[in-house]
Amino acid sequence: MIYSVHFYYDKTNSKKTVNKFEGIVFAKSREHAGEIIRKMISDYPIEVEEPFSIIGGLDKTLEEIYNERPELNGITPEQGYIYNEFMHKNSISRYVS
Repeated sequence: MIYSVHFYYDKTNSKKTVNKFEGIVFAKSREHAGEIIRKMISDYPIEVEEPFSIIGGLDKTLEEIYNERPELNGITPEQGYIYNEFMHKNSISRYVS
């Protein structure tokens, strides 16, 4: 349910050096974690180098996760959550500008 997501991306039609995304996602599955990240980056003119590296899994119960990470209380795995989403969006925005 807690996944570490890594991938490289670059600005569309640009010769800029590629940038790396490293984030933590709370999601119901690996596929769902990838969908959440793809949705977040879909508004930006970037090209993602596939595949995403998504590491993690169901090694902890939901109760253990809520105890360790109280900021997730009230958020279900189906809803999904990207840690520091604002920071990631800001970083991508600065990269593409």
